[in-house]
Amino acid sequence: MSLVGACPDYTFGLSQERKRYFEEQRLYSIQICPNYRCAASCAYCLESCEDVPKAELPKDVLLMALEGAAAFGVKSLSWQGGDPLLYPPLWEIVDRLSELGVGSNIFSNGLISPKDAKNLTRLATRDPHYESTILHIDTLDPEVYARIHNNPRTLEKRVAGYQRLLDAGHPPERVMGVVTLTRQACETIEQTLDWFLDEMGVGAIGLCGFKPQGF
Repeated sequence: MSLVGACPDYTFGLSQERKRYFEEQRLYSIQICPNYRCAASCAYCLESCEDVPKAELPKDVLLMALEGAAAFGVKSLSWQGGDPLLYPPLWEIVDRLSELGVGSNIFSNGLISPKDAKNLTRLATRDPHYESTILHIDTLDPEVYARIHNNPRTLEKRVAGYQRLLDAGHPPERVMGVVTLTRQACETIEQTLDWFLDEMGVGAIGLCGFKPQGF
């Protein structure tokens, strides 16, 4: 069945505000990568390269840029990386954006410390502008995982970090599960999606197409 034919409203699933921005061709959301550091060890990712830059965006510069984006009318920000949880000013800037009416989506590889779990839970339960925690795990199969990660031992740590987040009180439906669609990950995609939906209770699924080069 054609998705377009089945759903003539091309803005299905969007809030009224997002629909208005879409129809007015206005910029609603932006993405920020404040750092390159990440310990997930995904073999296909540039952040796993040995010579990945260690530089981070200066807090004052980033905050000035984001305050400008808020003044321009941007309503949503996606924190990507690298691993944004390894960016020290993250929580301060997210709180400042919320004061300006800008919501945040924070990407995580699942390597979530108790402190980070507490902060993410605070946002998900108390911040009216916070949108979602986006959690990336490509497969639960250890053999498949080992073929697409430089450090296979990170799988257990990522699953444990995800559970730590839920144990801290983060609403499961405020999590989006994300899978990068490499050939290897597709071998177990049904199992992975069933786990995200049925066992972990995510509110949404994101599927990222793998591109071997470029952006």
